[in-house]
Amino acid sequence: ERAMPLLGVRVLELGTFIAGPLTATHLVKLGASVTAIQPPATSRGARSASAFMPHMQKALQQGKRVVPLDLDTQRGSLTKWICTSDVLITNFSKQTLAKHSLDAATVLTENPGIIHVWLPGFAAADYVSEAPPDA
Repeated sequence: ERAMPLLGVRVLELGTFIAGPLTATHLVKLGASVTAIQPPATSRGARSASAFMPHMQKALQQGKRVVPLDLDTQRGSLTKWICTSDVLITNFSKQTLAKHSLDAATVLTENPGIIHVWLPGFAAADYVSEAPPDA
């Protein structure tokens, strides 16, 4: 029988394309309970994500609870998820983190015990550091 060292750990995934979702997928395999927040199906971002390698997207959602949430209009609902999670994994750009108050300092005021994992698409000090992870 396989050991599940992360059994009982609640992970909140706010990511796009590969880095965030793949990291959270590995945590599912170690026993973590992962909730992936994704744009509603009607949003432009959700449509482009599902068109981009749909089989890969399906594989990256396996074992996760997928919750559609519009970050522009449902920040209160997102706060509830943040407050009940042990880990937040995101690979949003610095601009997106700031726009939605998802930077580590802000998230830690909402949940002081949360582990904030930021996986930028590029090195934080690089000249392309402000580019989105899919650039």
